[in-house]
Amino acid sequence: MEPIASFSLARHEGPYEQWPPKTPLLFEGQPTGREIPGYVLEAQYRCSAGYLLITSQDCPFEESNDFLLLARDLHVLARRRLCAPSRSFLLHAHWPVAENALRLHYGIRDFYTLTVESRRRRPFRRHRLWLVQDEAPERDPRSAESIRALEARLEAIDRQISDDLRPR
Repeated sequence: MEPIASFSLARHEGPYEQWPPKTPLLFEGQPTGREIPGYVLEAQYRCSAGYLLITSQDCPFEESNDFLLLARDLHVLARRRLCAPSRSFLLHAHWPVAENALRLHYGIRDFYTLTVESRRRRPFRRHRLWLVQDEAPERDPRSAESIRALEARLEAIDRQISDDLRPR
């Protein structure tokens, strides 16, 4: 997996409640003629199958992510969604852990591994996105560092809020 910065999403006009469920996809700032779910492009990678895009709906307290595997011609090869009632999946960090897999960090200790699986013997679906929650992320040094970084960031925000609320 190679991080890239080639894609972007068009901006919607008007109130959030009136936005359509899909957003036009741009490549190098130019329209592609494709629309994908989501309003914010959280991450993008080049992989052996094509491109892996991660989008969110930019909805406070109800964040979710769509994972889209696109072929080089930008048609959707596979799609996966991470969402659950009364849960927020606000993506803090992500990084490749293998040629076909990413580690995703949500919340303080909420980690997932997203794997792109390609099978040539499947008659109809040749690609699949597997999403597995990691039960003990602290064992991985990079995940442990990501936890420490998020905790430090949240502590700094908490200090700033406390300072702002302190009577002067």
